[in-house]
Amino acid sequence: MGIFSTLQTGVSGLKASELQIATAGNNISNANSTFYTRQRVVQTTNIAVNSNGVQVGTGTKVETIKRLHDEYSYSKLKNATTQLEYTKYMGTILEEISQRFPDIQETGILKDYENYMQKWNAFASNPNETATKIDLVETSKTFTQSLNNTFATLDKIQKQVNDQIKLTVDEINSIGEEIASLNKKIEQQEILDTDNANELRDRRDELELRMSKLVGAVASKIQITQDSTFDSTMTDSGHRYNLSIEGFSIVDGSTFHPLTLEFDNKDQAYHIQYVGSDERVRDITSKITGGQLGAQLDLRGRYYNKTEGKFEDGKIQGYIDSLNTFAKSVITQTNNIYASSAKNSMSSDYFEGLTANTALQNFDKNIQSGTFDIVIYDENGTKVGTKTIEVNERSTPASIIAAIMSNTDDNNNNNSQDDIDDYINANFSYDNATG
Repeated sequence: MGIFSTLQTGVSGLKASELQIATAGNNISNANSTFYTRQRVVQTTNIAVNSNGVQVGTGTKVETIKRLHDEYSYSKLKNATTQLEYTKYMGTILEEISQRFPDIQETGILKDYENYMQKWNAFASNPNETATKIDLVETSKTFTQSLNNTFATLDKIQKQVNDQIKLTVDEINSIGEEIASLNKKIEQQEILDTDNANELRDRRDELELRMSKLVGAVASKIQITQDSTFDSTMTDSGHRYNLSIEGFSIVDGSTFHPLTLEFDNKDQAYHIQYVGSDERVRDITSKITGGQLGAQLDLRGRYYNKTEGKFEDGKIQGYIDSLNTFAKSVITQTNNIYASSAKNSMSSDYFEGLTANTALQNFDKNIQSGTFDIVIYDENGTKVGTKTIEVNERSTPASIIAAIMSNTDDNNNNNSQDDIDDYINANFSYDNATG
């Protein structure tokens, strides 16, 4: 060996140290980066040469720069993230819904219902008091308005979640498309075994973690290796890559298969579809679980019943159905009260001077223009007929009676035998002797 070879041995050490310092500086600079994997220089001894019958070292060399990535821990992180985002999104929506039922306070449907029943008890005790009747009517309006407002809010939240499903699927497709592009770039940069596209792999891991927030996706990295040099780190060193959602591959190497959305105008809902390489369209709405998208589908519902015009499942739909059941029960019980108080006949009080042709508004200034309904219930409290009667400045007792007994199709069922005039007999009488 000559003097220049000896100097080169020292130079190799200086160059290796330079790379070590540069890599350490890069690690320090990215200490606060959102998604960065620490890197380490892999340094080995140069091949020795024979000089005068002895082996003489020729310095050192840098084989590669590797990132200290543990695929096992990273996989656990993604699974935990999927569960966390599912619970987080579900909790946010349910917390918003809970604001519609603030019965732990002095307001809400339960309190309105209690007030409603109390007013009925007061009316039962004093049925002839005008103030009691007015109080019952106003309380009933408050109660029904509370039910209607809650129903409208639940329906609005369900529609909002449906709209957010589209946004989530769009983001899933955006991430999947970028991952496929990164796979191609990684393969192009890692030509030799010592070539490592560390920054590109960091970016791909970041996208995988973002994907795990949205849906339960599985990334299959066929070639997983372990290098005990770095504390038994398991890393994804190969180029074969597949990302699937519930068994449906959306990224296969550099090929991307997007999820598609079908919007049904009848149910106003998005349905998630997958089109494979065989061009076959598959509806996977019922299969998707985990992450934000899984929570959205579990909240909104997955199966729509076109006959009934609503979802068959979904937490929000469950609350809507329960609210409907409650409202129908209240209606039935109220109608039963009416039915139980039914009479075969009844007469109004005597009104002196009121003839059949007297204008009602001229007779009593408290009578206003408007309408009132005559509703007939059967013995079970089921409504069987309704007729709306109009009152105006020309209305007289005779015209009101004529309107009640007119042969009209009140139920709109083309049956002339089950209308209001078939159930009641209304008449007006005037005593000429007493006036």
